Amino acid sequence: MENLRETKSFQTKIYRKNLFFNVNVMSGCVLKVKTQSGAILKKADWKTIFFLAVIVFAVFVRVYKFDDLLLFKGDAFRDAVMVSRAYENGPGELPLLGPRAGGTKLRLGPAFYYSQYLSAIAFKSVSPPVLAYPTVLFSLLSIPVFWLLARKFFSRDWSILITSLFSLSFLAIEYSRFAWNPNSAPFFNLLFFYALLEIFDEKMAKYKNWFAALAGLALAISTQLHFSNFIALPMILVLFLLLHWKKTQKVVDWKPIVFFLLAMFIVYSPVVLNDAVSNGSNAKQFLKAIESKPSNSSVVKNLVRETSYFGKYFLRITTGALQSRRLYNYSAQILILFALIINFLLWKREKEDNKKSFLALSFLIFAVYFLLYIPLAKEINKPRFFLSLLPLPFIFLGYIGVCPYGESKNLKIIKTGIVSLLALVMFLGSVRWTLAWLGELKKSQTQVVRQEDTLVLDAKKDRVWWTWGHFQKTAAYLSSQCPTGQIYFTLAKDVADYDHSIEYALNEEKTAWPPKIIGKSVPYDSEGCYFYISRVGAALPAKLEEFNREKAVDLGNISVTRFAFRDSAGKTDAAEARRTGGQKNSSGEDKEHRLYWKSVGRKLFEK
Repeated sequence: MENLRETKSFQTKIYRKNLFFNVNVMSGCVLKVKTQSGAILKKADWKTIFFLAVIVFAVFVRVYKFDDLLLFKGDAFRDAVMVSRAYENGPGELPLLGPRAGGTKLRLGPAFYYSQYLSAIAFKSVSPPVLAYPTVLFSLLSIPVFWLLARKFFSRDWSILITSLFSLSFLAIEYSRFAWNPNSAPFFNLLFFYALLEIFDEKMAKYKNWFAALAGLALAISTQLHFSNFIALPMILVLFLLLHWKKTQKVVDWKPIVFFLLAMFIVYSPVVLNDAVSNGSNAKQFLKAIESKPSNSSVVKNLVRETSYFGKYFLRITTGALQSRRLYNYSAQILILFALIINFLLWKREKEDNKKSFLALSFLIFAVYFLLYIPLAKEINKPRFFLSLLPLPFIFLGYIGVCPYGESKNLKIIKTGIVSLLALVMFLGSVRWTLAWLGELKKSQTQVVRQEDTLVLDAKKDRVWWTWGHFQKTAAYLSSQCPTGQIYFTLAKDVADYDHSIEYALNEEKTAWPPKIIGKSVPYDSEGCYFYISRVGAALPAKLEEFNREKAVDLGNISVTRFAFRDSAGKTDAAEARRTGGQKNSSGEDKEHRLYWKSVGRKLFEK
């Protein structure tokens, strides 16, 4: 019995020791978890908090009062008319080709139109803001894709810095808030570059086929958004593969090639089909476009001009500055050259394959676009030519920051000071221009905004800010003043570009008769309502003195004056005026014939 008690006592001691040990172990685990949590919380330092705050702000300035402050005129109107027709009558009205490449008869692919059509179907509306939703969506998505791309080379902290600055770029924000085919190019270029690097990343080998498909999709869409991408991106791809030829032979077998080409073919099938039924008409225009693009200026003159434009627009991308001052421009050019030298030196020094590929790709992007723009130097003084290069200035800033050469204490201090100053100038400049721009647009909804009192409007040398909110208010007012009659309207010469914008808004109002834009003559209609639209405070033209005029009504930055014929004697009340009389062409159609999906079967049958 005593032996049994001793045995139980011994077991109890052992149990207590084990329990004590287990408790200690569990306490250690808890302590370890707490320590790790603390480390995580510590890691989520002011940099992370700042980064998240910047991203929230970047999202906010892209979507703030998006509908009311939307810019809408010119190409946006023509695109909206086309998509509206497809929305009302079915996808058979969608064209096989997209917008023209600037200054030529060549047409890009229709990916932009199709994205607008999908948005219209999803939201059951063809209102201009709805048609612009894909543009702002792709702008927002470009931020996380840039982050993923940056992490292929840069550390967490450097990626936070350059991604924050990229997300705040005034040019990116400005071009995210209206619908135009080049505006989504930054996202699809970034997606293509990221997918291309992932194909060559051995860690992602099991996903390389899907990344190949993603690269093909992004390349196909981007080349349909701007003609420069149509030329540059395939060149970048070929040069990148050749530069990594040994690894290309090892990594790229038949499967990723098939996935890549299949994605390309699906996106380009409308373009291929168009040329199949039109005897290669668009392909012939491509050859003509290539022949017509070269400049007559000497290579030296073009290089000087192009270098200046690269400095100007890299400065605009990074700081938002619209003014072009020589000192700032020269400084930007010097920094670009400095960054390119560092890019090359980093590539020579780098041993890790993935990082070396990143460095090679960034250098190729700059080199290919720079060479491509030499014969186009007279034409590229426009922001749209640099949208495709939007990520590059921020990547170059990162290179300057991580430059390993000259690591003495004094040089480190100098380098840190230079990069910190550049980052601060970029941050403050972008925020300043963005807030000023949105403030001017918002103020113009309810007050008179004059060019001389503004920052952005004055820098752009425009006379007025008119947005979709203005056009809606104007359309509602005109409709209320003429609920049953035919609406005729004309605009002052300095704002005549907005005539179709107001027409589109009136059509959304479902007026009694389709609105008519008055041309050179004013058709007489006894039941018609006549309006003159101008900037607030602008002088009325002498021609209006022939008519009775009411007091002008101000709608924010828009002034509307109603007028009427003084005497109907001798004037024929033409019922035809409601259909044809005196108005400008407002169909939004291109003059040359276009092929649509509905006509494909007929064309093939005719053949």
